Amino acid sequence: VSVRKRVVKIFRDVCLNQPSFNRIPDICSRLLRRIHDEESIRKLVLETFQQLWFSPIRNQQDVRQRVQTIIDVLVDAQKQNYTWLENLVKEFLQTNDKQSIDDKKKVREQRKDVLKAIQDIINELVESILKIESANDQVSSNKMVATFIALYALGKAKPEHVLPHVSTIVEYLNIKCTSYNDNIIVQYVAKILEFTVPLMKSASASIIYSLEGSLTKLLLVSGQLVIHSSIACLSAVIRLSKNTQLVKDVFIRYHSIVVQCQQKILEKPNEEFKGSAQLARSIYILGVLCKYFDVEKNEFDDLEIKH
Repeated sequence: VSVRKRVVKIFRDVCLNQPSFNRIPDICSRLLRRIHDEESIRKLVLETFQQLWFSPIRNQQDVRQRVQTIIDVLVDAQKQNYTWLENLVKEFLQTNDKQSIDDKKKVREQRKDVLKAIQDIINELVESILKIESANDQVSSNKMVATFIALYALGKAKPEHVLPHVSTIVEYLNIKCTSYNDNIIVQYVAKILEFTVPLMKSASASIIYSLEGSLTKLLLVSGQLVIHSSIACLSAVIRLSKNTQLVKDVFIRYHSIVVQCQQKILEKPNEEFKGSAQLARSIYILGVLCKYFDVEKNEFDDLEIKH
């Protein structure tokens, strides 16, 4: 344990004193693997990342360097999972009722610093999106995915910091999905909007209408992850717009497809059914709709389903 603690301290000193060192992303990735280690090491790792990324930001170059490192670490950690940054932020913002008054005061001050750093990092991440987009290659594609994942993880902690950037973010809901990365981007845009939309109480009707159209359109062509995120986001939009008729229309559309497929199978039971992909998509969409919308509520009483 003492050896590992010493190594963590060496890594921390390198990260803090040489922030532009090209091995920093690799060092951060290695430190992250120790976050579930023995308590004293875990505490040291958390302190390192708080100092490295979530301490008060000195200047614009400082925030750019932090954002670049976060993106690079996310790209490096993609093969593992996307949740570590979200979990890291939770660690810094959680409170403990068992703490002493002095400790609670210290935690409150820490939260202020963390939330201010998050705001600055979110602003820079949005700037990064526009810069990365101009370079159309695989490296920039991976960085774009990492940027939206970072926006989601940090924005979830404080959605108000994402709100000023909604007009930029929402544009990526309509990108043409020609690769795996494109689908991940759309998925995370929907996830970001899901927690941002409830704050958009003064948004114009045209913006809400456009969002509804984009999200329902995604159901036609997307895979499971995007479909799930789109419907989850749609539920947030509908709570704002009260447009339950749209939900009814979508439900009826996909239920009708299921009924039509059933009829074709029953009519020609000995023939190979060629619409299995469409049937599977429709059943999945109906299932997720039922998860996010209570179709047994009074507002859905006039939902007419043909059997």
